[in-house]
Amino acid sequence: MKQLALASVVTLSLWVFLFFTILEIRYVLFLWVLLYIPLAEILAILIEDGNKLIKVNVSVLIVMGLSFMLFRSANISFSAYSFVDDTGTPRCHDALYCEYLVAINNQADRGDRVLTLGAYRYYLRPDLFTCSTNNEEYLILQELSHKNMDDFWVEVYRLGFKYFAFEMDYTVRHLQFGMIPAPITHRLGKLKPLYEDESGEFMAYEIFYENPPVLPANICWREP
Repeated sequence: MKQLALASVVTLSLWVFLFFTILEIRYVLFLWVLLYIPLAEILAILIEDGNKLIKVNVSVLIVMGLSFMLFRSANISFSAYSFVDDTGTPRCHDALYCEYLVAINNQADRGDRVLTLGAYRYYLRPDLFTCSTNNEEYLILQELSHKNMDDFWVEVYRLGFKYFAFEMDYTVRHLQFGMIPAPITHRLGKLKPLYEDESGEFMAYEIFYENPPVLPANICWREP
């Protein structure tokens, strides 16, 4: 058990210092579970063999810890739960991570394609979600973003994208793209801002082209 606990501490420490985050706790949850086991044994020994004051204090700490976990779980569940509107789109409730997608939902026509460089694309309207970026397109655009931005925007046009949803951290760290939409013009046209938060983390644009050198090759299926 000591070896497992030590391995868990070392791995968690490396995770925090290498990735500078513990937000993705689901990726290392099993390590936390391994650390809970020796902690539970220590608490059990204190309750069984400690004096009355220690037993009371340990019991209070356990109750407070469990209460905090229960409250936090309930709070996250209720804050993350989202009803859908009459189009089947999840309601955003002015949350920063989806508000920029609402701007696209309100303007895009049915079946328009959205270049989704963000983690919460499921807040798009169902028809826009269906027409959003697929994995093969991510790979193509990721490579172009590190080479030539003109070629990048040509490919975006060829793939039929009319809107651009951008989340800075997700694009650079997770998708490992080399581009950031600034300035908001490119040689082939421009990006019209629909939403920009003060931090520059979340942005939404409508894409305009002037005399594109290719024709769109990917038109999303539209309902009759």
